[in-house]
Amino acid sequence: MNDAVTIGERYRKATTSSNLKIESRRIGDPDILIAAGWADSLGIKLYRLAGEFDQIATDLHRIETQTDAILVMGHLKTLNQARVSLVQFAMDAAPRWGVKLETNVLAIVVGKALSAWLDPNCPRCGGTGAIGGYDGKPANVCRRCGGSGKTKHGLGESDSERYFAHRLLSAMDSKMGEADSVMKRYLRNEA
Repeated sequence: MNDAVTIGERYRKATTSSNLKIESRRIGDPDILIAAGWADSLGIKLYRLAGEFDQIATDLHRIETQTDAILVMGHLKTLNQARVSLVQFAMDAAPRWGVKLETNVLAIVVGKALSAWLDPNCPRCGGTGAIGGYDGKPANVCRRCGGSGKTKHGLGESDSERYFAHRLLSAMDSKMGEADSVMKRYLRNEA
């Protein structure tokens, strides 16, 4: 088991730190924030959003109504900023990826991809891929995710939309990876 603190965890901690004193002998929270300033801005926005989501995920999985979900999601301060940046990125990427979607459809696909990226487990089965199976009764394959346990199956209405959503999910991971690499490189140079 690897208990090493990731750069993402260090960044999320630094964003809420009250100690922003720069020390010459150790890498502290200010150094992490400076490193983030050198990193890809979309990657950093996704880092922040993921950190905020992690803090509310337990509450979100316990609620049962859409209204309650909207209220809980309201605690994600960086959601709108990350979504807007991701829509802009998607609009720029779509032609390069050979995808032609109307702007409103593209924005919907981006929203679904962002939701799946934040919470990849199927909300119906909780990521198990099955419904039921309690009290000795047989379990049934979850129809919503097709038994995969993941939300990625419902990301678009057409093959083009699904293809675009999957490319976008990969790009989001890449953007975070790029931000991670830049931050590590900067921090290594500071040590």
